[in-house]
Amino acid sequence: DPCQATSNSTDHGPDGNYYCINEGDVGGTTSFCTCTCPTGFFGQNCQNAEHQVDGMTELFNKVSNRECSSCTTGNSIIANGDIVVMDVGEFTSSGEICASSSNMLLPEELYGSIKCLDDKGSCVVDGENTKRIILVRGTGGRELTFRAIAFKNGKTTSAGGGLYIRSGAIVDLLLCTFSNCRASGTTENWHGGGAIYIASSGGTVNVFGTSYTGNTAESGNGNDIYNNAGTITIHNTCPSPYSSITPLTGSALDNCGTIGGSEYSYSGCTQQEHQIANMNDLFNKVSNADETGYSSGTSLMGAGDTVVLAVSVYKCSDGACAHSMSMLRLNSSSGEVKCVDDNASCELNGEQKRKAIYVSGSSGRLTIRAIAFKDGYSGSTSGGGAYIDNGAIVDLRLCIFTDCVSMSSSRGGGAIYIASTGGTVNIYGTAFTGNVAPYGDGNDIYNNAGTITIHNTCPSPYSSIVPSKGSALDAYGTIAGSAFSYSECHLTNTPTIVPTPAPTPAPTPAPTIPPYECDKGYINPTGGILRSACEICTLGKYNSKVGAIICLNCTSGRFSSAIGATSDSTCSLCEAGKYSSQAGLSSCTNCNAGKFSPVVEASSESTCIACAAGKFSNSTGATEASTCSDCGVGKYSPSPGAPSCTNCAAGKVSLSTGASNETTCSDCEIGKYSPNVGSSSCTSCEKGKYLPSKGSNSPLACLKCARGTAGNAEGLAECKKCPLAGFSPVEGSAICSFCPT
Repeated sequence: DPCQATSNSTDHGPDGNYYCINEGDVGGTTSFCTCTCPTGFFGQNCQNAEHQVDGMTELFNKVSNRECSSCTTGNSIIANGDIVVMDVGEFTSSGEICASSSNMLLPEELYGSIKCLDDKGSCVVDGENTKRIILVRGTGGRELTFRAIAFKNGKTTSAGGGLYIRSGAIVDLLLCTFSNCRASGTTENWHGGGAIYIASSGGTVNVFGTSYTGNTAESGNGNDIYNNAGTITIHNTCPSPYSSITPLTGSALDNCGTIGGSEYSYSGCTQQEHQIANMNDLFNKVSNADETGYSSGTSLMGAGDTVVLAVSVYKCSDGACAHSMSMLRLNSSSGEVKCVDDNASCELNGEQKRKAIYVSGSSGRLTIRAIAFKDGYSGSTSGGGAYIDNGAIVDLRLCIFTDCVSMSSSRGGGAIYIASTGGTVNIYGTAFTGNVAPYGDGNDIYNNAGTITIHNTCPSPYSSIVPSKGSALDAYGTIAGSAFSYSECHLTNTPTIVPTPAPTPAPTPAPTIPPYECDKGYINPTGGILRSACEICTLGKYNSKVGAIICLNCTSGRFSSAIGATSDSTCSLCEAGKYSSQAGLSSCTNCNAGKFSPVVEASSESTCIACAAGKFSNSTGATEASTCSDCGVGKYSPSPGAPSCTNCAAGKVSLSTGASNETTCSDCEIGKYSPNVGSSSCTSCEKGKYLPSKGSNSPLACLKCARGTAGNAEGLAECKKCPLAGFSPVEGSAICSFCPT
């Protein structure tokens, strides 16, 4: 029998009655009932909802449900199990409602999910160095998930500047970032955890694909994480739907307490794609060498990212390059650099002056796909096309090496050289022609001390195609596989025609359908023929042409928070006090506290000017020198760019303002002491006591006058003996007594 809708929440279908709310449609038959939910609702009975928020006040009203005398409580709190979806952008306390003076959000016994609209960490919750981001008090025995949230500039005077977890809360952190979060408390036994703190009341935390940078704990208990009495596990895997991706391992974390799993930052679960149209853009995106003599790009790809080149010839005479001997140098890079098509129509041309690419070190596999290496030249070294060393792992797929030259007299490798420091190279469907090493070995390849394998198969998605086998390679050193040129992987093989007694006329070819021409603000990178192939231009990008295949980046110094932008007019200038050092960004970065910048459209952090020594500024994004204030009395600042001043030590005082040197802090005079740091005056010892030394920092340093002496004034360096007929029978007397006459 068909299932029937009911308003009784205990009806689960065995008798055909099924509880389904929020205008869900009941379906199925007895014992197999279903509830189909309308858009925005989910759950077995459509009992849960998805909520969209685009500002701090909306977020606060949905999730901050803690009630206390010092708290503000949200007015439209979600039901347990609901999902809150944050719009891409910054969520700050300035001009918005927060839970308290010290916390932006205070959820209590709340479970469900709080996530960003995208998985790129583009939803930034910024404590502005004044508030902790979130304090979670219990989750009702279920998980509270934070996904793709950037916890930034959280600050607390106790523990957990980014996230404080207590009362047995169960929290999952997926694809999040914690940056510049600070715990300024200094109590040794529980203050700490710049990013995350789990309190003595316990909690369970699972972390996937989450990175940490610049977090501090002044107590020394875990700049990143302090686990007091809970359970926290850092997984070295990516969360769904990215489980097949191996995350990139970053720096080791600074933790305190028991941490399960792998104590590292992890990122790269959601790699980005970068569109390139000229040599300057290519250099700035991939060439990251920081050695002396080499230039480095300004908007570098992230680990695991993909760089897509438009069809063109790329050469140093048209743009920036890494060095007079190398077009590009990639240090410990991973990801993919590829042509927009698989025809090797993107040419790296060394102009017979430079090797095309130098790859050193590894943070993972670097795939180079469908790139034509032409006229690469190596003078005194090897590898006119590609030079590989220091354990780099490189895949070459569907590439071409043409007319590349090595002039080395001791080694060679006109096209490819693997150095004595090693490397691993796998080659698929790649052709070699006209390469020479006239004074060395291996016109095509020289393997000094690495591993190189030439596969006689085509790479995906052409693995079913048999490549066309060309001429044997001129190679030196151990070469695994089949040492031949291979090509035509992306072409359909010509089938063998078997004659028949009565030949059948060839069928009329199907008409070629051109790629769908997507509207402005969209692109069709795959050449699909349906509208579904169109992809929207993401934040920081735009496209002003119909039928385009790449979105263009807003230039450095600008940003765009618009999706599907159709003009570069959406790229706004970074305001004074901010900068963007990369192209294609959705927001600008504030100058750090202790600095200011009057420059509009700044493209480098170097435009942020440090406050002079003797001054400080605790404001980020400052625009004027007037934000730099003189250090007050009792303080000094010895270095430019200070976010705060240093206190004179106890036992010392200073009456100077704007002091830049500790020498302005002078010792308390004899007879006086100063127990506090940052003092501008000393305290006199009380009557009946004296202090014979300078620089004292405690009232205990004041000594009692001995018997037979007295101190009838404050701040004495010594006590005076009682006169004849006078006496003081106890220590610490302020006056002498006299014998009766």
